Amino acid sequence: KNPISPPPAATKAVVATCNTSKGEEKWIKTFNDLKEYQYQHGRLPMDNGKSVEEVDLKKWMDLQSYLYEKHLEGWKSPLSKSRIDLLRSVGMLDDAVSKVESKRMCTFGGCKRSVGEYDSLHCTEHSN
Repeated sequence: KNPISPPPAATKAVVATCNTSKGEEKWIKTFNDLKEYQYQHGRLPMDNGKSVEEVDLKKWMDLQSYLYEKHLEGWKSPLSKSRIDLLRSVGMLDDAVSKVESKRMCTFGGCKRSVGEYDSLHCTEHSN
């Protein structure tokens, strides 16, 4: 018996792939591989992965997080609402939200005002 039970989201259920494009089938297959990994190990893949599978899944997760950050910033993204919901179901994307929010804050001595525009480093009061 494994003393560590997988998190509630780590069920062995898979996402069906009927009537989908090749790109969508590949995304779903990788997501199902991620769910299987989480089910077997009780966690998501980590940066210092010990297997090729873990390293590959971590790279895929990083790409999904990056695409979600861009989606939050208003860029066109291949992440549909259903993909976002699936990623959230395994405990992903929370870091992306806080990353984007912190990028939109003034960095002048702890000001923490919103910068408004994504390219700005400081709020209007500190941008001189």
